[in-house]
Amino acid sequence: MPAAHHGCGGNVALWEPVRTGRCANNGFVAQSGGLTGGAACWQDQSSLQNLIIPEPYEFVPPRFSRLWHAVVMCRAGKMLCNDYGIVETEYVGVDLLRSSLDAGHGVMLTPNHCRPSDPFLFAGLGRLTGRPPHIMASWHIFMQGRLQRFLLQRAGVFSMHRELTDWKSLRCAEGLLSAARHPLIVFPEGIVSRTNDHLNAFMRGPAHLARRAARLRAPTGGRVVIHPVAIRYFFEGDLDEAATPVFHDLGKVMGLDVPRDKPLRERILSFGEGMLARKETEYLGAPQSGPLVSRIRRLLDFVFEPMEAEWIRRRRGGDLMARVKAVRGAILPGLVDARTPADERDRLWRQIERLYLIQQLHCYPEGYINGEPEHLLELVEHFEEDITDKVRPHRPLRAVVVIGEPIMAPPAPARRPREDPLMGELRERMESLLEQSLRYRRKPPALPNT
Repeated sequence: MPAAHHGCGGNVALWEPVRTGRCANNGFVAQSGGLTGGAACWQDQSSLQNLIIPEPYEFVPPRFSRLWHAVVMCRAGKMLCNDYGIVETEYVGVDLLRSSLDAGHGVMLTPNHCRPSDPFLFAGLGRLTGRPPHIMASWHIFMQGRLQRFLLQRAGVFSMHRELTDWKSLRCAEGLLSAARHPLIVFPEGIVSRTNDHLNAFMRGPAHLARRAARLRAPTGGRVVIHPVAIRYFFEGDLDEAATPVFHDLGKVMGLDVPRDKPLRERILSFGEGMLARKETEYLGAPQSGPLVSRIRRLLDFVFEPMEAEWIRRRRGGDLMARVKAVRGAILPGLVDARTPADERDRLWRQIERLYLIQQLHCYPEGYINGEPEHLLELVEHFEEDITDKVRPHRPLRAVVVIGEPIMAPPAPARRPREDPLMGELRERMESLLEQSLRYRRKPPALPNT
């Protein structure tokens, strides 16, 4: 039975995406005229500087304290409601996790990462198991103030550099899995997708980490397991009432007319096309013709390929986000180097902004508008975040966290690390869990005028 928690009380980038042989778009097929992309990068440079820290990296270790952890978790419950609109959280499969912990296994949890609220959901899981999890998180969240850094460390959070192979973070994670006192949470997608039913390409770091920790535990007979986790959000309110004020505000900001009398899907398509036309005009000189799918690909190629040619000698194949990460990693040393001239530094920041635009466009899956009712809300939230860098809470949201059967991590390294079968199995399990999680819907959201 699911455990329920009632009450209105960054992201990890790991090395490279693994090639699993599955469709990168997770089965979502583009339809002629369907939404595949929309808003572009409208944040100013200061917003980007909160994500890309132009300073030498320093690993931030966890300094877990049960007292401070309780304080942070109390605050987390209030944030879920006040900041994210989540009024109820349910946990399914907690007994599976307890069994792994009671057996003395090192435990890694690998959730999908569709909303910024995802990490806070695990506060309740720690209360149910008595084993508060530790979380690997992007370094930039530790650089937002001393108090936040202090509290994150005491809650068991530690840093990972988004652009580099962070050996100190890797060793810390290995130690946590080897000690087997606390579960370790790693988000294999590496970015917040804003798409509950679409998994981005996985980073291969989780499998590499689990295998190394299993090798460390093997001499004493200890094991390391990976529990796939599916996070599902159900919106139980009125979609039209949630979306209308957002479109009203965004329309004023962008100078786009969004008639309220149109069905919600049509408003989303119209607004997304208007945003895309703005960026086509900026980069290509004029709005383009044809299906949105091909228009977005044309814009992505135009923006990205010159930067990739400049910074990467040998073009990489595979997932676009891996290629973006490689270019960003090549640019970063120039931003960190104090000797970089001001004009060159400004040019590098403009390139970082373009890479952010590419990432945002990439996170609008093909055909996503035709899926679950919550997809409409996610697309509206995506627009708002891309334009304002903030998303207002939409209540009531109900979160369901589904923990899957454990996958035993072998102590031997993968023969072909870029195609690790462990990550392939993990992705299949998570996709299956996401589909199964739909059974926990209590009622669909109201869909007037959609």
